[in-house]
Amino acid sequence: MTTPSPFDKLPGTDKIEATPPIGQETGKAPNQTFKSFMEKGSSTQIPGAPGSKVPAATNSPFDLAAGAGGRPLATGPTMQSLLSQAVQAQTTLGDISNSLNTPKLKLKQSQKYLLKNKLTSANAHLRSANAKLGIEPPAAEAEPPSTTNPAHKFLSLVTDGQNQLEAAQAQLKHLSSSGTNVNPAELMLVQLKLNKAQQELEYSSIMLSNVVSDIKMLFGIQL
Repeated sequence: MTTPSPFDKLPGTDKIEATPPIGQETGKAPNQTFKSFMEKGSSTQIPGAPGSKVPAATNSPFDLAAGAGGRPLATGPTMQSLLSQAVQAQTTLGDISNSLNTPKLKLKQSQKYLLKNKLTSANAHLRSANAKLGIEPPAAEAEPPSTTNPAHKFLSLVTDGQNQLEAAQAQLKHLSSSGTNVNPAELMLVQLKLNKAQQELEYSSIMLSNVVSDIKMLFGIQL
């Protein structure tokens, strides 16, 4: 004897039916298998992929790098681009010099340490760049006595850097006007050294600008 289910007594349950298998709700089974659907979908493939029906692109890597606009690949450094870098670095040194000449400028010990390291490193990169250009390195500025204002020590480093950049600019102009061919690898090394020097100088300039801004704000509040 079959035991009746407790759901048999619920009203309206006589209309509930089991869910039919897929394809049978319309009265017929699907005429395609899952595998056929997958094979149909795989007919659209990425161009150039193995087994693709679309022909692979014939462009070379250089054509792709040029872009749709047909722009040429970036060229290496030139005398003019190096000259622009030297001028920019000299401008940054001018900003550092102006900040160091700010009245009542006081630097923390950590700031003095960073500024000295950055300016010394920048000058070393500039001397290395000048050596690649065949420039006899100018004599370094004599370091002021220890009793001198610390700002004067940094100004001597700034002056040394300006001398290096002036020599570099003169040499670049000479090489450009005389039509002298310089090894592209040497020009890239000069560009690298100038970039590193500029990074050190920009760091120093931003740090000093923040110090000067704090001083101006302090004196403005006191007034």
